[in-house]
Amino acid sequence: MSAYMKYRIFLYALLLTGMIGLLGFTCYVVASRVPEKIVLKEEDESVLNLGLPFTGEIESQTVSGNYITSVNFNDSVSITTGQPGTYNVRLKLFGVFYYKDITLDVVETKEVYACGIPVGVYLKSEGVLVIDNARFLTMDGQYVNPCENIIKQGDYIVSVNNETISGKNELIDKVMTSEGNPLILGVKRGENYLEVKVNPYKDSSGDYKVGLWVRDDTQGIGTLTYIDENGNFGSLGHGISDIDTGEIFNIHEGVLYRASILYIVKGQSGEPGEYVGTIDYSTKNQIGLIRKNSNKGVFGIINTNPECLGQFEKYEVGYKYDVKPGRAYIISGVDENVKKYEIQIDAVDYSNNNLNKGIEFTVTDQELIGLTNGIVQGMSGSPIIQDGKIIGAVTHVFVNDSRKGYGIFIENMLGE
Repeated sequence: MSAYMKYRIFLYALLLTGMIGLLGFTCYVVASRVPEKIVLKEEDESVLNLGLPFTGEIESQTVSGNYITSVNFNDSVSITTGQPGTYNVRLKLFGVFYYKDITLDVVETKEVYACGIPVGVYLKSEGVLVIDNARFLTMDGQYVNPCENIIKQGDYIVSVNNETISGKNELIDKVMTSEGNPLILGVKRGENYLEVKVNPYKDSSGDYKVGLWVRDDTQGIGTLTYIDENGNFGSLGHGISDIDTGEIFNIHEGVLYRASILYIVKGQSGEPGEYVGTIDYSTKNQIGLIRKNSNKGVFGIINTNPECLGQFEKYEVGYKYDVKPGRAYIISGVDENVKKYEIQIDAVDYSNNNLNKGIEFTVTDQELIGLTNGIVQGMSGSPIIQDGKIIGAVTHVFVNDSRKGYGIFIENMLGE
């Protein structure tokens, strides 16, 4: 084979590889934009602009039997809904090749109280969170690390010798009184449970240790997003992660408190600002009990008097496909009083990729810019209002531009 033919074959192979790669990337991008579920309000007309190369067959039941409605999701689709119900949508690529089924949920009109007040969050871990393990000097002058390659950062120790523990003091007590006998530790590692054996050693001061750094609680300041008619609340719009492990803090219980903001550190390019405040952990200052800490926020139930709802305004819930670029507002208690501050929604990501960053916006309100220079840490959870509906909550600030931020769709929080 001549050098010329080899060169042509190489070019054809390179071209084919590029085309396959481009096709694969295109398929990935398209797949990421296909929703698992579309939520629409009852008795309403909604316009969907998915821009996807799919047709959809919506199957519904009528008195005379099943009825199939065909729509083209590559164009704007107007859907008029009736009574609440769940419908199956069969997607076909280019109207020919079956791709997958997704769900169309028609839901009742829902209203919640939009809050925006600063809150203190206290979380108690399920068991004891392992931050790290380290070696230490024993009484006989040897360095040991009893938990090395046995206990990992991010593990939760939930029992010792088959006895449940709920805090680090219980763990310390059982190690101190072990008299050097092996301990069987029950450990939660992700979704798995395992039991491991660890040998305590006396350190140079004569105390039994296993060389673990642990934590059993965490706290911080955020913003209360909403309270529904049943007293359930959602806040923050993102989970609370442990500062050392970076993982969502796995909780047993928690408490929501009122928080007082002392002053605000304004955001600067490369340096996010923050609320600096205090939390009074007394019982009288409790707002609610926390039941869940997830990647969508912190959730629980209000335990204060119902009269507190009188200070908040009730809004209809707007779902993901109600959100559009344009003027909107955030509600936040930045300056002691809860106020609306104007923002501009710049982009909306309807895909499944950005759970906490579906809404991109810019702060345009000059009063808020004067107070904070945009979005600061502690404003996470501030409700986002558009067209008289609560559509989301603030979650993140751009590190290099404090006037720009991200938000989560409110429907993602209500799903918790």
